Amino acid sequence: MHADEGGSKVAVTRIRQALAVRMMLSLVSASGSMLVVAAPLVAQQGPDLASEITEFKGTVVAAREAEISPRFDGLLRRIHFSPGQVVEEGDLLFEFEPAGKQLILAADQAKRKRAEAQLRGAEIKLKNNEPLRGKNVISEMAFLELEVARDIAAANADEARAHERGAEIALKGMNLYAPFKGVMSHPFVKEGVFITQSARDQSALAQITQMNPILVRGQVPYATYHRRRESLKSDAPARIGFSLILPNGEEFPQVSRFVGGGYEFEAETQTTVIWLEFPNPEYLLRPGLRVTLRSQIKSN
Repeated sequence: MHADEGGSKVAVTRIRQALAVRMMLSLVSASGSMLVVAAPLVAQQGPDLASEITEFKGTVVAAREAEISPRFDGLLRRIHFSPGQVVEEGDLLFEFEPAGKQLILAADQAKRKRAEAQLRGAEIKLKNNEPLRGKNVISEMAFLELEVARDIAAANADEARAHERGAEIALKGMNLYAPFKGVMSHPFVKEGVFITQSARDQSALAQITQMNPILVRGQVPYATYHRRRESLKSDAPARIGFSLILPNGEEFPQVSRFVGGGYEFEAETQTTVIWLEFPNPEYLLRPGLRVTLRSQIKSN
């Protein structure tokens, strides 16, 4: 029984050897040369970091926004813009009825003139009494009282000038101007409404949004953030170039500027936020537009 088993094992071994010889002979070509079979390759590494291009999501946001709010109570006489209009810095936006403020200014101007006249009178009186003081014609106490009267008149003149300046500011505040170049929202009020203190505290009259340059809020995945941070260390922002892909697949022609980011990761998406600034002279990018950002390490 054991002899039969040993013979069987020898037969199996010989069969395997014969099959191996046949497989080797099958690799011989008709010309008699043997084909060389390469050993399995070690798994290749991915592209090096310098040639790696990554994509992630981005959203266009306004670089600068401002609410146009009234500074004083008044009747809104005229609105000087249309919704969506591009206005320049200093353009007139809202015009309030100025008559009331003009009357207040005129009254304060009269008070200032009266106070300055009283100051001149006090100074003249003080100057006329200086020689009498030297001749002991007027007492020291009386002369000190004249100096005090002059100082009070000077303070009254300063106060009157301050009131006049406040009235000038109020009158100027009857016109509201664009603080910078941008696109206007629709007016939140209508012409003819009287703006009160409570209304001024509750809402603005309109909003202006700067479009050029504009910001893009990018969400960088953790894997990309970690890989490049470990490779580039603190020099990462200066070494990475960014481009923007529009929703239709076209590349935005303007070059970005890295503003900042990387403060913390968002819990839901596990991405870190970066901010990029793009020139937007044609206003093609608008707040809320979702885009794709591509990043690649710049060559030295």
